[in-house]
Amino acid sequence: MAAEALSTAALGKRQAFPPIPSVANRNLLCRIRAHIKTETGEVGCPDQGPDEQRYIIYRNVFDKVIDNATAYKNILTSIKKEYEGTINILHKGREDSLFLQRKLTSMASEPMTLVAYRKRASQLQNKIDVITQNTAGLEARLQAVKNSRKVKGEPTKVTLPPRDEIANVKCIPGPTFVKTF
Repeated sequence: MAAEALSTAALGKRQAFPPIPSVANRNLLCRIRAHIKTETGEVGCPDQGPDEQRYIIYRNVFDKVIDNATAYKNILTSIKKEYEGTINILHKGREDSLFLQRKLTSMASEPMTLVAYRKRASQLQNKIDVITQNTAGLEARLQAVKNSRKVKGEPTKVTLPPRDEIANVKCIPGPTFVKTF
C-alpha cells in the first residue's frame, strides 16, 4: 500500500481518494464513478459550474454511499445534511439575485418612464393651448357673423347651385325604379 502511494506521488499524479483496501468498496467506488459519468452525460450537465441536475445526481450517489457505509453512517448523514443545506442556500441566493436584478432593472427604467410621461404631458398641454386659441378665434368669427346678420335685419337665404349645373345632370343608365318591380 505504501509503495502504491509512493509510486503515484513519484509519477506526479494526484490521488483523488485514499487507497481503498476492500474489494467490495473498490467495486462500489467504480460503480459510483460510472453512474455519475453516465448520468451527467445523459442529462447533459456542463463540465464546470453549478447545475441543478448535477446536485441531484450527487445527492443520490451520496445516499448510495451512506447505505453501504456501516461505521461512518452518522457522520456521512450529517455531512449530507450540510451539503443539502448549502445547496438550498445557493438556490435561495440565486433566486434572490434574479429577483433583485429584475427589480433593479424596473427601478432603472422608472426615471425614463417618468421623463417620457412628462414630455407627453407637455406635448398634450401645447395641443390643448392651440385648440383653445383656435376655438376662441372661431367663436369670435361666429359672433361677428351673428352680429352682422342682426345688423342687416334680413334672414339669411340658403344659396343653391345655379340652374345651369342642375340641368347638366344626366340620368344613370339602367332600369327605372318602376321597372324593377
